[in-house]
Amino acid sequence: MWCLNDVDKGIQVSILIRCPNCGERSAYEFQFGGEVLKRPKVDDSDAEWYNYVYGKKNVHGIQKEWCYHRFGCKRWFLVVRDTSNNNVLETFLPADDKVKEWKI
Repeated sequence: MWCLNDVDKGIQVSILIRCPNCGERSAYEFQFGGEVLKRPKVDDSDAEWYNYVYGKKNVHGIQKEWCYHRFGCKRWFLVVRDTSNNNVLETFLPADDKVKEWKI
């Protein structure tokens, strides 16, 4: 998960991700939870639920994603990441999310 390889030099470097609770940690401590999507309402159509579960935007560029700190504080938080180069631009707790497109 989120690892850079420099094949020419035989070097493998883990990306550091800043957990809002624990600070900077190796990317290997985290579990990717998928891109942030707006959850459909209970009575929405099957097609909307299908798109929510299986349809991903998979953007090439900046995307907001869920992340779980599995070997640390065991909390979910949000990551803003540039998928074209794997740079993590920002991390924050869901309560601090200004857009909140993941809310019901």
